[in-house]
Amino acid sequence: MTEGNEKSPLEPCPKCGGEVVQAETLAGNTWLLLMKSRSAAALSLGLLRGTPVTARVCLACGYTELYATNPDVLK
Repeated sequence: MTEGNEKSPLEPCPKCGGEVVQAETLAGNTWLLLMKSRSAAALSLGLLRGTPVTARVCLACGYTELYATNPDVLK
């Protein structure tokens, strides 16, 4: 069990067993977001809902997995 602000270690890389770290994702000068709809109507009505994405990256082979920070907003 972890205490305070300590994070539990990430699972080893599923491809090579190497060390995995968590990384932030950016697209240009903004955070990478997952969105359910990209229609112009949804955009103009402010109905777009999205979630930031974080990445887990293997330091040995570069294998990368993306995770939605708040996947519930895509339901």
